[in-house]
Amino acid sequence: MKKRWKRISVVAVLIAIVAFCVNAVVAHIVEKKQEIQYQSQLTAYRAAVKIGTTRADLESYLQSRGLPFRHLCCALVTSGSGWDDLVKIGSKKPPWYCNYSNTYIAFEFPRTADDPLGSDRLQNIELYPYLEECM
Repeated sequence: MKKRWKRISVVAVLIAIVAFCVNAVVAHIVEKKQEIQYQSQLTAYRAAVKIGTTRADLESYLQSRGLPFRHLCCALVTSGSGWDDLVKIGSKKPPWYCNYSNTYIAFEFPRTADDPLGSDRLQNIELYPYLEECM
């Protein structure tokens, strides 16, 4: 009887290990597919909105397509920092210490010495992963 329970225990442990590994592989595949989708959306935005576009023209473009956006200071800091426009393109399960893990397309309007509130010309478009409401 003891041998039988040992075998059942070993089988149960092996099943748990296999299930854990399969779950990890599936999660990795889902993450890679999501990253491909994000890159595709980034490419589409870069094709539709050109560097040098004014903030007013970008926001008009986004509104005309029903795309909600938000402003965030200093999302991208390639050359100074200013108020950037963000469009949410996805989310995933956040780490335990945050409520949200979102991915945005960030449109950078950097601050300059002669315009301390932020330039009105688009300088960069990038993906912006953002953990929100964290402890």
